[in-house]
Amino acid sequence: MGNGMAEQTPHQHDGLWDFLRKRGVAEQNINQMQQDKIDTSLIREIEDAYLARYIPVYGDRIATRRYCLDKQKREEDNSSKMSLLEKLRKRMRTSTASHKVFISIPVAVSSESHLDDTLPVFSSTEEVTSVALTASTPVLGDCVDHAFYLSGNEHYDPLSEIQQDDTVSVFNSTEEVISVAPFTSTPVSEGHVEHTEHSSFDAGYELVTVSIKLLRVNLVEEMICQFKDELILNYPLKYSFINEKGTDADGVARDVYAAFWTEFLDCAAEGAEMRVPCLSPKWQEEEWKAVGRILAKGFLDQGYFPLRLAPAFTTALIFGEHAVSPDLLFESLLLYLSQCERDLIATALQEDIDSDGQDELLDLLDRLGVKMVPSRDKLKAVLLQVAHKQIIQQPKYALDNMSAVAGQLLRTTITTTAKIQVMYENKKPTCRKVLKMIEASPVTPAEKQAFRFLQQYIRQLDEPGLKRMLRFVTGSDIICVTQIEVIFTALEGLARRPVAHTCGSVLELPCTYNSYPELRVEMDNVLTSNYYTMDIV
Repeated sequence: MGNGMAEQTPHQHDGLWDFLRKRGVAEQNINQMQQDKIDTSLIREIEDAYLARYIPVYGDRIATRRYCLDKQKREEDNSSKMSLLEKLRKRMRTSTASHKVFISIPVAVSSESHLDDTLPVFSSTEEVTSVALTASTPVLGDCVDHAFYLSGNEHYDPLSEIQQDDTVSVFNSTEEVISVAPFTSTPVSEGHVEHTEHSSFDAGYELVTVSIKLLRVNLVEEMICQFKDELILNYPLKYSFINEKGTDADGVARDVYAAFWTEFLDCAAEGAEMRVPCLSPKWQEEEWKAVGRILAKGFLDQGYFPLRLAPAFTTALIFGEHAVSPDLLFESLLLYLSQCERDLIATALQEDIDSDGQDELLDLLDRLGVKMVPSRDKLKAVLLQVAHKQIIQQPKYALDNMSAVAGQLLRTTITTTAKIQVMYENKKPTCRKVLKMIEASPVTPAEKQAFRFLQQYIRQLDEPGLKRMLRFVTGSDIICVTQIEVIFTALEGLARRPVAHTCGSVLELPCTYNSYPELRVEMDNVLTSNYYTMDIV
C-alpha cells in the first residue's frame, strides 16, 4: 500500500501536503488529492471550482496556487543552476592543467554580505582565475538563501540537494583532486571583493505579483478573506474588479482601498464624523488582523489612510494607548459625537444651560453610560472617562489585533505621534489643495474658458464634493497623488462628458462648454452617479 501511494504522488517530497496541513485542510481531502494524483503541476492548471472540491476555503486555494507558482519558479531556477554546473564540470574535465586548484570561500559570509560579480579562485601556483557569477550561479547556500528571500522564499535552499562530492568535483584537474579551502587557508584579499549596493542575484529573481479579483458588491468580506494570509504583505498586489474593464496601475488599487474603508466605516464602525470599529460576533482575531494588514498595505503601497478613523484610535493603534494625550482623546470624542451633541457639550462646559438643555445632556450622558449627574466643574473629567471608554475600551479587541500586524509597519513612516496629525491634515482635501494639484496647458480660447469653468466648479465644492471629485479622478477620496493632469477634448452633443483615468490621475475635459452651468450640470451628474464602476480601460 505504501509503495502504491508513493507511485501516485511523485511530487510528495515538494512539501505540498505539509503546506496544506498547515493551512488546516482536512486530511481526507489531502488523501483524495493523492489518490487523484493532484500535484503542484496540476493545481496551477485546474479551474477554481474543481479545486474547491479538495480545498473548500477560498483563501486556502489562493495560498496554494501561490505556493505552486513559487515552487515552479524555484524548480526552473534550480534547473538553470544544474545546467551551469554540468557545463563547468565538462569544461574543467577537458582541462590539461595538472596542478591543484583551491577555491577560497569565506565561511563567515552571511546573507547580509554584498558580493561582487566574480568569485576569486586561487591555484597552488598562485595563478588567479575568475569564475563569473550570474544570477543563476550557485554560490554559498547562505547567499542564495538571501537571493530567494527577495522572492519571499526565505526558507528554501537551492543547494540542499547538491551533494558535497558534486560540489568538490566542479573544478577537476587531471589528477582529479580539488580542495575547497577554508577562509583561514587562503584568505581573500580586500582587493578581490567589491561591495556593491545590490547583490548580483537581484536581477535574476523577479518578485511575484499577486493578482486579486474582487466583486464590488461583496468587497469587505472578500478583502478580509484575502488578507488573512500574513504573507500577502510581502507581495506586490494587482487588483481588478469582476465585470469591470479597469486595469490596475495604481488607480484601481486606490479605488479598492477607498471602497473598502468607506463600506467598512459605514457598516462596521460607530461614530459621527470620526469613527472607531465596533465588535462583531462574526469577526474574531483572524479577521481583525486581516483588517490591520489592509490598513498597513493600503498606506505603504498607495498612501491611502482612512481619515474617518478617530485620531486617538489611530494613535493607540500605532504607538500604544499610553501615547494618547487627554486633549487628543477629548477632541476625538467631540468628533465621534454628532454636531448637535458637540454644540450641547460646548455650551454645558462654558455656562449653565436651561432645563431643556439639561434634559438633552442627561439623555446624552445616559446613552454614553454615565449613571450620575456631574456638575459643570466635573463635566470635562467625566467626558474624558467617557472618551476613553468609547474610543479605546470598547474597540480594544479590534485595536489590539490590528495593532499587532500594522503598528510596526506604520511606524516605519509615521515615526512620531505629531506626524499623525500632520498626515491627517495633508491628506484632507480642500479647495486650495485640489486646485494646486491641477496641471493643465490650455492653448485655445475654448480650452482656457473650459479650464476656468473647472476651477470655478472646484471652488464651490464642499468637503463631500471634493472627496467625490478626487474619487472620480484619482480613485481615492483623500489626497494620494501629487498632481491631476487635465487634457482637453472636443466632444460635443450626447457624447460630451468628462472622462477620468484614475491610474494616471488624468481628467479629459471637453472644451465645448458655452457656459459654466453646462459644465456644472454635467459634472454634478457624473459625481452623483455610479462613477465608481470602471467601464473604460
